[in-house]
Amino acid sequence: MTRYPKYDSLKEPAPYYFQTQESAPVSQRLADQEIWYGHSIFTSSLFPQSPPKEPASFIVKRQVNYEYILEAGIDPATKNQKIPYCKFPRMIMCWIAKRIRMAGKKGDKYVDPEKMSIRISSLSHLVAELGIAKGGVTLCAINEQIRALTLCRISVHKCSGFVASRNRREIVNLPLTRAIVFNECENIRENGFVMILTPEIWNILSKETAPFDFQAAKALLKGRRVMAHDIYIWMVGTYFNMRFPRNFSWHWLHETFGDGLNDERNFRFRFRRNICLVNLFYPQARFEITKDGVTLIPSRPAIEPRRSSRH
Repeated sequence: MTRYPKYDSLKEPAPYYFQTQESAPVSQRLADQEIWYGHSIFTSSLFPQSPPKEPASFIVKRQVNYEYILEAGIDPATKNQKIPYCKFPRMIMCWIAKRIRMAGKKGDKYVDPEKMSIRISSLSHLVAELGIAKGGVTLCAINEQIRALTLCRISVHKCSGFVASRNRREIVNLPLTRAIVFNECENIRENGFVMILTPEIWNILSKETAPFDFQAAKALLKGRRVMAHDIYIWMVGTYFNMRFPRNFSWHWLHETFGDGLNDERNFRFRFRRNICLVNLFYPQARFEITKDGVTLIPSRPAIEPRRSSRH
């Protein structure tokens, strides 16, 4: 397994990260990767980085001409509404994408492609799959987040601009699941779930996700930090089929990655630190940071296509 550099904070100057990068050749690091799959919206930046400061039934993410609205569902047990947030929804959605990709058309013990269903036999097993500790606090947190995740609904609004003196808006509703079965036990470790995904979400996770190194993503999710993880997943997906440089304005980046950071100057500072951290785990990524934003320059994918096709 690849050994990644340890880090405790993002307070050091950017050059510090490059000075601590391992000297192992890229080819050796690639050989040890654990391949998962991610989407720049539905497995990362759609979900808030931290719990909303006030109880909220929905949140809005804006990207250029699109709005993504994440709506909390009503928990049948508690009758409460909760927005899924922080790292667990990201890890779970990436795990689901990975299982769908690995199962293919044949299916396996986790996935039934005909029913578009995902089976989680127990929380204990899921936690082991995610590679995190099995403590009681973790199990309670992941149980809460997976319930919030499976009950939520996503709406995509496309603002088409002015047509005949009217502001035209196109709306697509994307419930995450068509049906859910909760198998609740006295021992929370044994709680299980069966989720039947909607065709739209199934197609996104099975066809529009890009391969990434899960060990890198997990290291970037250390503690409660998620911005670096979201930047990594975004870069992985953008570079995967990239042919020409692409420019992203600071406004766009702030809307996408700046949860809870109203001051754009503060956001720019943190974004620079986090993209430098990402570069440790994705050293072949080439980019330029300017006063106007960030330019991604065509680079080698984080996972070469010929390797991802084997999984």
